[in-house]
Amino acid sequence: MEFLGSASPRLGDVDVDVDGDLDGDLDGDLDGDLDGDLDLLAGSSTGGVHLVENTAGKGNEMNLGKIVQLVVPARQSEARWVTEKGTPSDSTRVVAHDLSGDGKLDVIVGDRATVKIPRPGVTREVADVKLKKWNKNFSELSRKLVAAEDADNESEIRKVSGEMQRHRKSREKILKEGQTGFVCINYQK
Repeated sequence: MEFLGSASPRLGDVDVDVDGDLDGDLDGDLDGDLDGDLDLLAGSSTGGVHLVENTAGKGNEMNLGKIVQLVVPARQSEARWVTEKGTPSDSTRVVAHDLSGDGKLDVIVGDRATVKIPRPGVTREVADVKLKKWNKNFSELSRKLVAAEDADNESEIRKVSGEMQRHRKSREKILKEGQTGFVCINYQK
């Protein structure tokens, strides 16, 4: 499997569309670089899809070589709007298996993602503006907490921790967040 362009990996000489949402099970023989030995296709706890090349050669004990990133994960801390198409968020899974029965490996990819939906009466545009302000305030509270911890000031730590808890709760007035997963099946032609 080789990576071509922004998100077009290939299995052998066939393009595979792995642009959706995607750790690492391998079901079937995968020789991604077509050198005669088995390679490893994997996801990760932080998202993305990777090919790990076996450099041992056919018939030899596996020797894992370089890791090729096929799909770049989304920024871990950022939830996506429920209507946004995105790259894998975290806990990605990849399975290679001949689903169609044609003798060619197909690729199934899935992930776990946090999605956000504006609250009723709040448009996405308004929610984006409010979230930007919310994030700025949260960053300031985080800096205050670090300063209090560095100073070993227990009363300030409690005070700022309470402010952060209330601030987190205020986010719920802007949007609803939830966990979901996305799955994409990619058939070889």
